[in-house]
This record gives sequence, C-alpha cells and structure tokens, in this order.
Amino acid sequence: MADQSRLSYGLEKLNKALDALEASVGKFSTDQKSQETSRMDIKSLKAQKSELENELVRVKAREVVLQDANNEVSERLGAAAENIRNVLRAV
Repeated sequence: MADQSRLSYGLEKLNKALDALEASVGKFSTDQKSQETSRMDIKSLKAQKSELENELVRVKAREVVLQDANNEVSERLGAAAENIRNVLRAV
C-alpha cells in the first residue's frame, strides 16, 4: 500500500507541475499577444504622429500666407481710409 500512496503522491505532484506549466505557457502566449498588440499600437501611433506633423507644417505655411494677405489688406484699407479723409477735407 505504501507504494500505492507514494505513486498517488508522485502523480499528484506531476499533475500540479503540469498545471503550473500549462498556466505558464498560457500566460506567455497572452503576454506575447499583448506585446504584439502594443507593437502594432506604437506603429500606428507613430504613423499618426507623422501625419499630424505633416499637417502642422501645412497649417503653419497656410498661416504665413493668410497673415501676409491680412497685412496687405490692412495696409490697403489704411490707404483707402486716408484717401477718403483727404477727399473729405478737400470738399
């Protein structure tokens, strides 16, 4: 009987070890998937960052164009207002 109980004890330890190994493999697989998902997320974020940087450059260039146009309009309005004042003074 002692052999039977030692055999049962050994099988129980083996089953626990196999369960622990199975859990470790499952966790490793989950971790691998999580890492791959993270890598894909980082890649996507880098692409979005690049697109946003390009858009920012375009917006800044457009800002310069609009600011130049604003300055020119402002100068022309100032000149027109001065011409109107001169005409009104002459009348």
